[in-house]
Amino acid sequence: MSDDDDVHEGVIVPDLIRDALARCRRLREQWPDIATFASVHRQLDYLLKVATDPVADRSRLTDIVIGVQAAREVETIDPDLADLLHTINAWANAWAERLATLK
Repeated sequence: MSDDDDVHEGVIVPDLIRDALARCRRLREQWPDIATFASVHRQLDYLLKVATDPVADRSRLTDIVIGVQAAREVETIDPDLADLLHTINAWANAWAERLATLK
């Protein structure tokens, strides 16, 4: 199993999301006027719930746009966080696609 499989199966996703949340909090403290960081933080909070709560509402997984936001606002400030957000976004997309096939 590859690292990407681990991420998509939720084996390490909660830890990745917690790391991204901590980094996002630091960015929000440094640049409180950048609304994108608040949006990313809300989406990460939601994804952490989805990743850790088996009965969480997963209907908003298709609304996750942290990858786009990472490319537009985060990459120039924190490239490592941007990479992490892209990874988390890919996991969310894969999970949303998997759920769509089960319907």
